[in-house]
Amino acid sequence: MLTAAFLLLTASRDCPAPARQIAISAVPVTGEALGGRKDPSAPARYRVGSFNYDGLGVEQTSSDPIFKELVLDQRLGLRHRCGNRVSGPGAWNARDKNVFSWSLEIEAGVRSPEPSPGSFVAEDRGAQAVFRGYLAGAAWPVHSVDGSFFMGLMHPEDSSAETLVVAFRDAPQPTPALVMGRLPMKFDTLWVLPDLHSPTTYLNLDGFSGGRLTRVVFSIDRETMLATHSKLKLTQPGTP
Repeated sequence: MLTAAFLLLTASRDCPAPARQIAISAVPVTGEALGGRKDPSAPARYRVGSFNYDGLGVEQTSSDPIFKELVLDQRLGLRHRCGNRVSGPGAWNARDKNVFSWSLEIEAGVRSPEPSPGSFVAEDRGAQAVFRGYLAGAAWPVHSVDGSFFMGLMHPEDSSAETLVVAFRDAPQPTPALVMGRLPMKFDTLWVLPDLHSPTTYLNLDGFSGGRLTRVVFSIDRETMLATHSKLKLTQPGTP
C-alpha cells in the first residue's frame, strides 16, 4: 500500500520535506495529443471516444529536482514521497491566463492520510473491470437516474503508454469492461463530477510519468451516460 510506504519514508532523516514552492512550466494539452478529432458542430471542441474535450488540460514539467520526488496516487492524490500534500493548478485552471506562471506548493509537515472515499468503493464491493490484454487501475462510482456503475482506467499488460477509460457494472464480481475512450498516454487517477446546474458529467484525469504531470477534464453528455448504463446491463460476468 502506498500509505504504508509514506509512513516508512517519513521516518527517514530527510523526511518530512520542508514547505516550499516548485516552479513549473505548463503547456496546454491539445485535442490531437489525446487522439481526438475535431467536432464539426463545435470548432473548439474535440471528440475523444465517447467524451468531449474543450481544451481543459495542462501538462506540467519542472527542472527542480524535488519535482521528481512527487508521487500520484488514486486514494491520496498528488504528494511528495514523504507524504506532504502538494497543491497547484489543475486542468480546470487551463484557461487562466496566469496558469503558466504558477507553481506547485509542498505543504509543511505530513498530515494523516485522508483517502478520497470514492476511490475504494469498487474494491470494497468486489467490482472489477476485465478486458483482455489490460490490467485494471483506478475506479470511481457513477450515479445516474437509471442506477449506478463504475468508470475506471485500464493499462496494457506490456506497460506501453496507453490508457483505456472504461465503464463496468456495479456488481460484486469481475465483469467485461465497456471501452468509452482510448488515450495515447498513461493516466493514473480519475474522479467523476456531476454538474449541479446541467445534465453534464465531468471526467477528471491525472497522470504523472516521464517527468510530466498531465491533467485533463472531459465532459460527457447525459445521453451518453444513459446509453452506457443500458449497455452495461447486457454484460455478463466473466472475462470477455
